[in-house]
Amino acid sequence: VDARMRGPGQIDARANGTVAQDMSNSNLAITGSAQLGLANAFISPLHPQGGLRFDLRMQGRPGLDALSGTVTASQIRFVEPATGVVLTGGQANVRLAGGQATIDARSGVQAGGSVAARGTVGLTAPFPANLTIDVNGAVFRDPNLYTTTANGRIAITGPMTGGGLIAGDIGLSGTEIRVPTSLGGSVAIPEHL
Repeated sequence: VDARMRGPGQIDARANGTVAQDMSNSNLAITGSAQLGLANAFISPLHPQGGLRFDLRMQGRPGLDALSGTVTASQIRFVEPATGVVLTGGQANVRLAGGQATIDARSGVQAGGSVAARGTVGLTAPFPANLTIDVNGAVFRDPNLYTTTANGRIAITGPMTGGGLIAGDIGLSGTEIRVPTSLGGSVAIPEHL
């Protein structure tokens, strides 16, 4: 195999190496770059942005267990419209080996503070995870309802498809809740609170 692929999302990838005709074995190098915006079709309306580079090897019977190497992302911007949270200036490094991804990612929060995620996630169902998420002085706000600063750590362990555990402590400080001067006939609290 000696192939080069170019396409939407600034995809520019090259694959070099060998694959057995019966697909029983492979020895491929896969390198290139793309834009994170390619994921929009799968995780809309979250709209990630940023550059993505990959340097991967496929050795053995083709499949995720045979895949190794690194995927890095830079200048990540991530918008979550329901809560108005914007992550910006993020960096991520993902190392693949043995059917598992080892993640080291961090980003600033546009309103202030930062978040970071570290740990592992399996690449096949049930996607077993062992992740920690650190929140450091992250400012969350809805201009019409609240402002707060969060600090703490959350751990995610077990299968991501169900039955896993999310545990930890997040402390809130400097919290301000705004109550309108006129509430009218009813009050609706946003679901994301």
